Amino acid sequence: MNLKNLTNNNGNTIIKIAFIGCGIWLLFRVIRNVKNNTDFFTTPATNPTLTEIQLSTIAQKIANAWGGLWNDDEEAVYNAFRQLGNKDDLIRLMRKYKFGNENLVESIQKRMSNREINKVNEILKGKGINYQF
Repeated sequence: MNLKNLTNNNGNTIIKIAFIGCGIWLLFRVIRNVKNNTDFFTTPATNPTLTEIQLSTIAQKIANAWGGLWNDDEEAVYNAFRQLGNKDDLIRLMRKYKFGNENLVESIQKRMSNREINKVNEILKGKGINYQF
């Protein structure tokens, strides 16, 4: 492949390829998350370990952890997920959580890096909760 041909038109071709690549990546993430989350929002939570008040407190702790672009409190988010006892607690937390117009999945994906999301997923996995953000 000739790099000179790619950079003709002041680099417009490279920019177009980058935008297409980013679009495909975002579409993949959205499809994966819609598939993962559909079951959680329709599945009944029949055996929770936490009360509504406890879940409200956890949801509020996560919402309070979002400080801004560079000063989020990831440890508070990790500690909140460590309080969950099982999948039913996560289901109920996902239904209860709101931060502005965001649900829990949107907040986690928007405000945490892939490394941080993987840590949340590992916490859930350690509790036997088969969900990935």
